[in-house]
Order: sequence, then C-alpha cells, then structure tokens
Amino acid sequence: LIGKIEPLDTFSEVIESNTVSISKSSFQGSISGERQVGGLVGVVNLSTSISIRESFTKGSLNALESAGFMLGEIISSSIEFNDVYSKMDMTYTYDESFLGNFGWIGARMGDGSGTHSLILKRVYQQTSMQGLSAYENMHAWVGWDLDESNPMLSDIYYDHDRLSLDDIGMKTSEELLIKETYVHFDFDTIWLIDTSLN
Repeated sequence: LIGKIEPLDTFSEVIESNTVSISKSSFQGSISGERQVGGLVGVVNLSTSISIRESFTKGSLNALESAGFMLGEIISSSIEFNDVYSKMDMTYTYDESFLGNFGWIGARMGDGSGTHSLILKRVYQQTSMQGLSAYENMHAWVGWDLDESNPMLSDIYYDHDRLSLDDIGMKTSEELLIKETYVHFDFDTIWLIDTSLN
C-alpha cells in the first residue's frame, strides 16, 4: 500500500517532525519483494508519530528479509497500532546472505537519536509463515528488535495453530472465535466476530 514513510530531508542535522495517520485502510492481495516488505507499509524511517488504526491486511506476502504482515521495517521511529488485524500468509525463501526478520513487523531498530516507541493495542492476527528453513529472527510481533525502547503491548492475540511460534498473546483458533478472548475490544462500534469469515 505504502512503500516508505520518512521526513522530506533525512540528511539534515535537525530532522523535522512528521506525523502520519493511517485510518480505516486495508490491503487485500499479493505482495512480493526482496526486503522491507509490509502488508500496509514497507519501511518507516526517522518518523516522530505514525498512527495506524482500524485497518487490516489480507492475502499473501513473499520476501527474503525484513518482511511483516503489517510493516516491513522501522528505523528510529514512533509507531502506534490500534484496532488492527492481519490475515496474511507469508512465504519466504531461505538465503544465507539475508538475515530473515519476519513477523507482524519484520525488523525494528534505533540509531540512538530521537524518540522511538512501538505501541500495539487491540491487535490480532491469523497469519502463517512457510519457507525452506527457520530463521532465528522470526517472531509473532517483531522479527528482529534492535531498538533500545521496549514495545508497549496490550490486548494482542495471534493464532498459534496457524503461526507455530511461541510469543506473547498466543491463542488457539477456537479461542479466537470467542468474544470473551478479546478483553478490551470494542464490539459495539469497531469489531465484529463472524465465524464464516474469522
């Protein structure tokens, strides 16, 4: 959907703040690339405030490195996800010259300057990964996290029957069909459980 989000001048001594809001957006289809590949955004670089809310991704994704069901790579940026889900199936090809880095977000890193944060609230995924071999940097949420700040994660869930990685928020397919699983999700105005779709 979006290749890159970053300030206009990334080489300036003082990086200007930039605020981006993505709301009620979706991608449904197939994505293929080598690295920095994401369902909604490929890479976010040196960005002060990125908000992604009430959005989703569905379909398939094929990549070699830094690939995410939602976002490929974050570099020295602050990002918040609220009320977002993914139903992407990822296929990766093992290549010893690449690091892998796969998850909701493929890779996250900070260069020691500026403010960096990652917040996930009321998020779920029914995703899968298929490839020729396993990488160390494969996780449900952040494949490879080199940022100094700890992510803030609340009310996040993923289907462990489909994505067989042990991480925060793992649930069975059956549990994800039960409304009570989603503790603070707003089922009056935002969310809906439809067993024929979910």
